[in-house]
Amino acid sequence: MSALDKFSYQGKRVIVTGAASGIGKATAEVLESLGAEVYSLDIRETEVGTYVPLDLADRESIERAAEAVGGPVHGLFNIGGLGSSSPPDRVILVDFVGTRHLIDTVVPLMPPGSAIANVASWGNNNWRDNLDEVRPLLETDGFEAGRAWIAANVGHFAGGAFGWQGGNAYRFSKEALTVYTVLKAHHLAPLGIRINTESPNATKSGLYAGFVEQMGSAEAAAEVASGLGGRVGNPEEQAYALAFLNSEAASYITGIDLLVDGGGGNAKKYADAAKLPPMAPAPAGRQ
Repeated sequence: MSALDKFSYQGKRVIVTGAASGIGKATAEVLESLGAEVYSLDIRETEVGTYVPLDLADRESIERAAEAVGGPVHGLFNIGGLGSSSPPDRVILVDFVGTRHLIDTVVPLMPPGSAIANVASWGNNNWRDNLDEVRPLLETDGFEAGRAWIAANVGHFAGGAFGWQGGNAYRFSKEALTVYTVLKAHHLAPLGIRINTESPNATKSGLYAGFVEQMGSAEAAAEVASGLGGRVGNPEEQAYALAFLNSEAASYITGIDLLVDGGGGNAKKYADAAKLPPMAPAPAGRQ
């Protein structure tokens, strides 16, 4: 076996949610190119892989989708979700409760050596400070209990930065998903199943188009959410990272949050932590 074989998905069956566009579509395309049998789950019909309808706000839809795919499932890529322009209750229901229920429904179909990758967000970067806030939702048992918790508490999450109606709910959902993933790693380890989150910053996807509209211009959006150097990421750059996380090449990685943000998260946040000495001049003749 060569080192490259560790990155292969030949003979593996995978589920990709949100596969109709953006990061989800790019991930389905990358996985298919790596040999995977791809099941593309979305509320809209997809162009890559085998399409299976999925509405993450509907418990029965989630269960029907998992049944339609069947087992074994070697990789689950939870990419589908709503952004900060959506109503707060829908954001939390789809981005956390529905995603959690899909994981719980698919895990029994996953053999040892399988892996789960959940897309969170660079907006989750304070999750360690907000454990008490997310804990009550994490401790709900199942889809209906989660939905009931949202109904009772959604008033706390109205609004957000820049006046986005679902901004606080989006941040909260992604923080909850990140903490859930850390905790779920302990549950799944005895089964030989890994689970991680991957956190993009601004990426040219369907959600980013709404973000640009909310900000008023592409320039204003990039100023808030770009990586170092002002560049916005491409869906394929997130897709390659996700494919790595669920591949055999990442067999000793579980319970982490992988930032794929072009330096737009921690590198910006801690830019003033210390002043490093200036870099030495480049050697003569080096381009």
